[in-house]
Amino acid sequence: MTTAIISSLAAITAAAITALVAMFVAFRSKKLEMLANSEERKAASLERGYNTLLAAADLCWHYRCHGALNYYGIDPPFDWEQELPKIKNQVEALFFRAVDLLKANSLNYESIAPSVLVLFQVTWDAQTVTMMEARPDDYESARQLVIEMSRIDARLTKPVKKQFWKKFSKKNKPSPIEELSPEDKLRRAASMIKNKQVETVIFQDDGFSAFIESFQKNPPIFAESLARTASRVEYWRAEKVISDATLCESLNKLCYEDAQTIASERSGSEN
Repeated sequence: MTTAIISSLAAITAAAITALVAMFVAFRSKKLEMLANSEERKAASLERGYNTLLAAADLCWHYRCHGALNYYGIDPPFDWEQELPKIKNQVEALFFRAVDLLKANSLNYESIAPSVLVLFQVTWDAQTVTMMEARPDDYESARQLVIEMSRIDARLTKPVKKQFWKKFSKKNKPSPIEELSPEDKLRRAASMIKNKQVETVIFQDDGFSAFIESFQKNPPIFAESLARTASRVEYWRAEKVISDATLCESLNKLCYEDAQTIASERSGSEN
């Protein structure tokens, strides 16, 4: 009888241990599943943050191109001064939303934050790190820098080294104005005027020539960038990253085509 009791107790113990192990495995599996879902949601939110940032930048630069072309005498098909406050509010809201998402979901925010600042400076202030007036190639470089940071956050590439931004700053240290070429002096002056650091600039002969030449070569460059960003904005809206159409789209008009035509005609007539 004693043997039977011992056998029963052993069986009960074994069954209890088996049940506990099964419960632990189930709990562990559930915990891992919840963790995986949480990581998946976090990754999705992080991707959303970068997409929103790029969408904000594309939209901002799109209107920056309109402003540049307006300066060169190619008017947009809408009232620039009346619409500008609405544009600023829309773009600013997108930037803030993107930064909030990155702060909440990035494990490398301190490392990638300078790239966000560079992109914001180029699009919002129209100024490069070297304190020059930002042009389309500067925008593309700043945009690509953010894309590279997004790959780091997605663990597709290795994190930037500690000296990365120090080297970046050193490489892009603004040169004294007297050391600049006539064209770069013009770009520095344009940046200072746009950011209200000065009200007027007096050009010497070489600077004035660069100023005149800008009216020939810059419009086609900005018109091309206007078309490129229009396509990107359309993509972001299709992906539901942004909801508002550009002012040109709301008029059912591809206004960059007019800008490209006018810029091309002027450039051709001046050659």
